[in-house]
Amino acid sequence: MTFALHTDFLPQATPYDPAEDPPGGVDPLGTLSGAESLAEVLLPGLTARMWRARLLTWAALAVRVAERVVETASTAEDGESYRDEARLAAERFCVSALARHDDWGKAATQRLPGIRLARRALAANDRPLGPEGFLKGQAVNGPIGVIARLARAVNIIDEDYRLGRGGHELLAAWERERHLPGIIDERPSKNDGSRLITRFANGVRKHLQESWWPRANWPLWNDLARHLRLDELGPQETDVILRLLADDVRGVRRRVLELLQTEGTVATYRHMQQVAGRGTVARTVLVEEILPRTQGSSDEIDRDIIYTVRLIDAYEAVAGLLEVVFRTLQWALTRRSGQANNDSLLHDPAIAQRLEHTTAELRPDTETLRTLLAACGDHPCVSDVADLSAARELSDDALQAGLGPEQLLEVVMSRHHQVQKARGKGPWIARDGQQWTLMPGFGDNREEPPVADSGYLHPMRIRNAYSFLRDLRRVSTEIESDGEEES
Repeated sequence: MTFALHTDFLPQATPYDPAEDPPGGVDPLGTLSGAESLAEVLLPGLTARMWRARLLTWAALAVRVAERVVETASTAEDGESYRDEARLAAERFCVSALARHDDWGKAATQRLPGIRLARRALAANDRPLGPEGFLKGQAVNGPIGVIARLARAVNIIDEDYRLGRGGHELLAAWERERHLPGIIDERPSKNDGSRLITRFANGVRKHLQESWWPRANWPLWNDLARHLRLDELGPQETDVILRLLADDVRGVRRRVLELLQTEGTVATYRHMQQVAGRGTVARTVLVEEILPRTQGSSDEIDRDIIYTVRLIDAYEAVAGLLEVVFRTLQWALTRRSGQANNDSLLHDPAIAQRLEHTTAELRPDTETLRTLLAACGDHPCVSDVADLSAARELSDDALQAGLGPEQLLEVVMSRHHQVQKARGKGPWIARDGQQWTLMPGFGDNREEPPVADSGYLHPMRIRNAYSFLRDLRRVSTEIESDGEEES
């Protein structure tokens, strides 16, 4: 007796719909953490989400406001319970203040997290900008959350969001320059700065306790906007931030920022910024500018920079090749209504040729990466900062993938499944034996399969560093407006 197997009730792959595409920053092969670890060696504390230097001052000021809320609370317990909420509320007040001055031009608010939400609230009859109407996960995604890692690295704040030595120095310079004495006074006084902090803290406390929101004519709106706009750092404030950035223990961040400011490097960056994407800009600056400028140096810091740049270049070459294979598989499955078996993909001339070519490219890049990783013992300052386990795991996978197209495809998909399982998420491409099924929302409907380019797959903080240097008036570049935009 035979039975017919009916499969109509089973989930079926759906045609590709570009509107369902996941965010472009998703990391299907889990290579981002290794890249971030290597970038940390060159620019410790800086991240790809940081763009505006004055947010360091914002962080110090918001913490100071939270301290004043604690200082003036009726009981110590009441004050401490409001500390974190007060800091976040102060941050929302600052964003709303700047949203009221769009006439100042984009430089005043460019890449300020939450500015669009603040503008919408303002347009909706000045709706109160409470936690529910602001950024999700504000503690991490708000202006201070975004800059917190660097603020801690330079001792502006500590792990508990208390002012550090650098924070006191920064606020002292800021209050002198803004003619606001008393910002860091231990007790309230009649000084202008102390009065501003007290009024600010009182407004924050009332907002938290009574859901109060200032009217449009609240004097502090203009004061906050005028003193905190992102494009008008004063010379003293700038000098403190530059000194704090240069004061890293190993001296690598100081040296990299110094190299980024050389005339030829700035000229190259300006040109590449206009004609290339983020990854190509980063690679050009690191490999064609910073590497030659440190080559042959006997300085230990320069030698560590040389080693790190080479390691980044090798890591990104391997990661980029594996990623393009995964994207090719997405593209191929999209053209096959979301389903195909392994053999049909391997015997498709167009795909087979791509896999052969990638395998050939992968072998020398993998050998370079493995050679560099074997030399990490000669650079303890690098290995102490960077967790090289992700790079070693990638090199092991790439070694196996370089054996041939079938192994390449197997390694890429096995890696993807392991990464998604570790995240507690389903794969973009499901596998049943030799059958591949593309999940809805993960298609690629371009005409030609994706190809690897000469740029890096991951951000290396170069554009972020130049954005800081522009704000600090050390270089002249265009305002960065693409990539990660403010919400």
